[in-house]
Amino acid sequence: MAQGCGTQLQNHSKAGPASSEYQVQFGGDDRGPGSLPSHMLDQFSKHGGVGFTCNPKTSRGQFRMAKLTTLERQKLLREKLEEQRHLLRKSIGDLAAGDLAEALRISTIVRVLVHETGNSTPLLKQLTPNYLELPVPDSPPPVEEELPPGVHKTVVLSVPVSFKISPVGVLLNPKLADNHIEIPLGAWWERPSLIIPGSGGYNRREVILGLAHKEGGAHVDLDVTRKYQQLLDYKALILQTTAVNLSRMMVGQAGVEMLESLNRNFPPI
Repeated sequence: MAQGCGTQLQNHSKAGPASSEYQVQFGGDDRGPGSLPSHMLDQFSKHGGVGFTCNPKTSRGQFRMAKLTTLERQKLLREKLEEQRHLLRKSIGDLAAGDLAEALRISTIVRVLVHETGNSTPLLKQLTPNYLELPVPDSPPPVEEELPPGVHKTVVLSVPVSFKISPVGVLLNPKLADNHIEIPLGAWWERPSLIIPGSGGYNRREVILGLAHKEGGAHVDLDVTRKYQQLLDYKALILQTTAVNLSRMMVGQAGVEMLESLNRNFPPI
């Protein structure tokens, strides 16, 4: 890059300022002029133009997209939501056909939609600030029983996943149960739902982020908590002589519920 970061914006099309045929050229050096691909400039020009700032000491520049209007922002966010919906629907179908690796992709999609950190805002919150109040399907609570005096009931195993038995094995059933209920997204995310002996309950956040952050959805990290390792090691739930992979089936079920919630609260456009 030449010192001073000399730049010029050239229009190589007769279509006018809204054309995608823009290219930014930097002052050349012995390698010739640098350029930014026109498809990137297209995104800038579509949404109000582009600004460029330069540090002449380092000869490095930075592009700044113009501030979007509220309508432009909502349009872009809905486009991103449609992409996530498409990926979620596809991964659910593949997982329901027996590809358990798709649970990793589902975990990252749900993380993008729901999980908030100090550095990132979930997509659903960008679309609607009260996203934690959005209704999401959930399994109904156990039926209350009247117990004799002094007798207490403790749940030691609860697997809120709908399975289907097929000739190829035990698969995820991608259809919601007829008796499902709806609860707020915040409660759905944090409520203990999966229970296995000796470990207590796991909420969806723990299981989904476990796959995303530990098992390869977004990162691989072999340093897991003892509680999460107990979930990975649990092989006691056997259907048709096959030990069920609870963490991946649980994420698949969460994907089914999330997809239904998206379709109800944000109908496809």
